[in-house]
Parts: sequence; structure tokens; C-alpha cells
Amino acid sequence: MGMRNIAIPKEILNSFTQKQGFSLLIKGDAGTGKTTLGLEILSRMQNSYYLSSRVSPSSLYTQFPWIKDLPEENIVDATQIEIQYPNTSRKNAFINAVKFRNVPDFIKLIYKKAEEVKDSGKATIVVDSWDAIIGSIVQEWEKKNLPGSNETILTEITRQMNVNLILIAETGEKSFLDYIVDGIVKMEKKEHENRRIRILTIEKLRGIKISNYKYLYTLKDGRFYYFKPIKRLKNLLPELQIIRDRTKEEVKIIRDFKFLTGENLPENSGMVFTVGKNIGNEYSLIIYLLILNQLKNNKAVVLIPPREINLKDIKTIIDKKLPNLDLKDYLKILTNGITSSEYFMPLKDSFDELLSDIENTFQNFQSSNKTPILFIYAVDFFEDFYDSKNFLKNFLALSSKLRNIKHTEVIFIKEFQKYRERISNTATNSFKLFKFQNNLLIFGKIPSTNLFCFDIDETHGKKLNLIPIL
Repeated sequence: MGMRNIAIPKEILNSFTQKQGFSLLIKGDAGTGKTTLGLEILSRMQNSYYLSSRVSPSSLYTQFPWIKDLPEENIVDATQIEIQYPNTSRKNAFINAVKFRNVPDFIKLIYKKAEEVKDSGKATIVVDSWDAIIGSIVQEWEKKNLPGSNETILTEITRQMNVNLILIAETGEKSFLDYIVDGIVKMEKKEHENRRIRILTIEKLRGIKISNYKYLYTLKDGRFYYFKPIKRLKNLLPELQIIRDRTKEEVKIIRDFKFLTGENLPENSGMVFTVGKNIGNEYSLIIYLLILNQLKNNKAVVLIPPREINLKDIKTIIDKKLPNLDLKDYLKILTNGITSSEYFMPLKDSFDELLSDIENTFQNFQSSNKTPILFIYAVDFFEDFYDSKNFLKNFLALSSKLRNIKHTEVIFIKEFQKYRERISNTATNSFKLFKFQNNLLIFGKIPSTNLFCFDIDETHGKKLNLIPIL
């Protein structure tokens, strides 16, 4: 599916490996993926049971075909509906369905399942949803018992009978369960600049060290998949294999990010990347990827680097990824720093001289058939070395000079910098980069796309994916 193995945060999985049973509450509003996460956990456990108040076993298999290894007799229908037998082949499954008339019977069933497997290991039971199963009878039960009696009995069974119990709640609101379960996971879907973002928060996990309290996640392909926080992305780059999910759906969604994951850049286009306020040098990853993909296709690169780029890193990374490439034939970097290598060019004092150098460099690459040229530059470069008051005039002059030479222009501008909107509006494509929970995310503004998260797949080596948050 173009992603690393479907994953659950290690803190959550470790909760169920403790000697005693563990009770976990998964809560959140409709559509946040609570059932999906519950089933993902269940699929990793032995002696697994799913008690559903939502759907019949057949509907569950249709909606989540990847749970086919969970035996049908372990999916208990607790929907409290009159059951019709549609065909004889499924009759036995329907006869085994359970209809509860009161909570004590329901609790007895959990106790019974724990007893049946106690010699072969823990039972893991998902109750989906707790609210619906007790909703119609809790008032009657609580007339005779103290409020919360059901929950207290259940959590005590978890500890005494060594059962892993996962309770799925219909909302994210606080309830009596919050105080007595061993762990709480809250799932939310929010918006970031009119795009969906999904956040999983670990509120507590008794007995478990929590390394990370919040994770981004996606429900791509109907599976739960969380994003590991990525630190120092550029240091991983020499080891990365660049790949792309090639399913039809993904190609359609990722249409304007293809060049980041191995495709050629579109000719005679202008791209603007707006860099969020909370990003340090993480966005240098984008620059390295663009350069590597261009050089891999034997096309030239002209780079005026932003402040965050370490020029020595460029040669180190290219040498590891493309060891047989003679850089002086394909790469020119304009800088006021290192000038000892043949592909570094010193900056000139005036902007007119800079324009002349860039134009000559482009013409040389064009004459040696290394077009379309990739021209990458950062707005902060102009602010640092030339008159920032005349930036817009200089920007237009630069674009005009290069108009007749086949090239792709890629501009990086900080979110807080002047002229950001005006420059973005002149581009063929405009993207926004930002960081959330130590994850690097990107989305298209022109044209508009979903949020995508950069993800490292370490299943077989290290591979970089761009995965949509769906």
C-alpha cells in the first residue's frame, strides 16, 4: 500500500504486554477512527474477541476486509436487534449471535471468554461501543445499583481475570470511565488551513513510559497508520530510497508532489514553497530531494541557497547518492561562503552583476543540452545580500532575464516575509510546508490538495513516502 507496516504507537502496544490485564478507553467523536484502531490492536493479539453494538459480523468483514483472520465466532453481535437468517450458509453464525437484556449478562460473557482461554494466554476483548451496549439499560440497572457499578465491575474483571479490555466510547467527553480505566487514548479530527488533520493523544497509560503524548495519524485505505516523529531528516537522506505510492487514487491526490518522489519536474513552471514559522532547517530536505532528482536525470541545477543550508552537506549527500557524477558539469551554487570547488561561484556586489552571472550560467547549461535547468533560490538570500526594498523589482527582473531559457524556478519564502502573497500568486504551483508534533507536512495551495506527511519506512532499508492524511 506504499506505506511501512501498519503501525500502532509502541506505548499503546506495550500496555497490553504487562503481567496484569489492562483496560484501555478509546474515545473520540464519530469518524475519528476509533473502531479502526480497536481492530488494529485486536489483530495483533491472541485470543481476540470483538463485541459489537454497531454492525453484524458480515458487515464488519465487508467494511474491514483485513480482519479476515479473526474467526467469525469471535465476533459477537450485541446489537440487540431481531436477527433474520438471509441464507443457510451463515445460519450458524447468526445463531451464535448474542442479544443482551441486561448488563450483568453482558459482564458474564466477558468473564466466560476470559475463563475459556486462561490456560493459553490473555483474552483481548474490544467492546464497541460501550455507550450503545449499556445505553438502553443503564437507567434500569442504576436504579438498583450505584452509578458506575458496571464500569467498576468490568475493570475489576480485567485485573482479576488477566483480561485486556478495550472500551470504545462514542464521544471524546470525560466520563466515569476516565477515572477507573488503566489507559485513555483520545482521537480527534481537526482542521489546518481548511484541511483535515488527525491527532491521537495518549492521556494516560498506567505502568507505561510515554515517550510521545501526541501523534498524527491517517486512515488511508481504511487502516490506522500513525506517523513517527522525524528528527534531523536531512541526516537520513544519504540512506533513503525515494519511492512513490503508485495506486490510482494516490497518483490523483499526489499529482503535484510527484517531483519530490522521483518524477521529472514540469518545464517552464514556477513553484513557490512557503515555509512555516516553526520550521528550522527541516525544509532543506525538499531542496536536497529536488537537486538529487534533477541530477539523476542528467539535468543542470543552479542554486542560491537559503540561510539554513549547509553547503558542505550538499556535496556529501550527492557523492553518496550519485558517486559517478561530475558535479562541475551539472551544478552551480552561488554563495559568499565556500568558493574552492569548481561548482561554487562567488557572489557579486551588485544585483546587476548577479543577473549577468546567472544568465551566463544558464546559457552554458543550455548549450550543453542540460535543460530544463532547475533554478532554486531563497528570498532571504536577497534580503541578506541585496537591497530588500527593491526585492520585488529584482525578482521580476530575474524572471524576465530567464524567460527564454527552459527552466523550472523554485522559490522558498518564509511565512513572515514581505511579498509572500504576491510572489505565491505569480507561481504555477504553490505549496505550504509546516511542522506539527515533530512531523514535516506539506500541502498544495495552487492547486489545492490534502495534507501530506513525510514518513520514513524502515521495513526494508529506509524509504521516503509522502502519505495523505485522510
